[in-house]
Amino acid sequence: MTQLESLQIRVENEFIRKHVIKSGTKQNKAIFDCARQFASSLIYCGIDFDIFLCDYEDDSIITDLDVFISTGSKKWTNSINSLYVHFARDLFKLRPTGLGTPNSAVGEGEFMLSCLSPKISKPKKGDIQFNLDTKPIIAEIKNVESRVFAPIGGINFNQKCLELAQEFEFKPNPTKNKLKGKERFGVEFAEKTKKNFYDSQFQKLSLGTRKEILKRWFILTESFTEDEAKESASKCFDVSGKIISEQIQKEILKRFNRKGLETRDEFSVKLFFNEDDLTVIGNDPNVFDHMVDTEIIRPLSSYFRIFQSAALGWYFKAYI
Repeated sequence: MTQLESLQIRVENEFIRKHVIKSGTKQNKAIFDCARQFASSLIYCGIDFDIFLCDYEDDSIITDLDVFISTGSKKWTNSINSLYVHFARDLFKLRPTGLGTPNSAVGEGEFMLSCLSPKISKPKKGDIQFNLDTKPIIAEIKNVESRVFAPIGGINFNQKCLELAQEFEFKPNPTKNKLKGKERFGVEFAEKTKKNFYDSQFQKLSLGTRKEILKRWFILTESFTEDEAKESASKCFDVSGKIISEQIQKEILKRFNRKGLETRDEFSVKLFFNEDDLTVIGNDPNVFDHMVDTEIIRPLSSYFRIFQSAALGWYFKAYI
């Protein structure tokens, strides 16, 4: 038996089953993967397992748990016992399968947090739960690149957009997606590559009509009220009346995030992570909006799969 194999058995029985996954034999695949990856990291980082167990049980590895739940930007590695910083960074990158959703890898940072404090556990909903003396705090962990979603699926949304184009008598844009060699169309106002296509058509329309079309388009995402859509549309044209694609994308991010909070209010905080830096925001959507407006969070690319049933989404990156 190799060093890794023997250590993996100990890790599984003395740590993973006791502290990380406690739900019995149905989680065997996850237990194996967690134990293998954790044992490999111990060896790679030169950490003695017995010393680790003592420090874990004494809760002396994370020196300041508040760093992970208090809002703001910070270096999370400063809150790790200096003996374990290298180990924590290595665990951060590990994504064992089955810890959360069966057959799916967890996000970066989830496994690390699950393993570094007895006050941190895996909740039934959400990514991580911090079990404080006052009340548990459930966190959603996001990579610095993530995405937000609307309630409506792409096919349904696109059909309504084509009806909108017909109502206002403008041409929808051709797409790259063909069906049996035939061209298919959509109304992709947020795509920078479609800006010139619509600017040229909208020249004959009044600015008020342009704003009304975009307002209606926002409402079709099922993420804007009429007043919200009207306010957002008013920001998305320059002084010459041309579309500002980047602003449309920002409005999408803000409203999709707000809509998501309506159905995911069990999360107290959202963590944006990389190997050194952490930004924590609460459930106040105004904070997320401010981060978008000040370009701490920036739109990346579309997840509008307009010929699929998947929910509309948009990727973003947090520059923390």
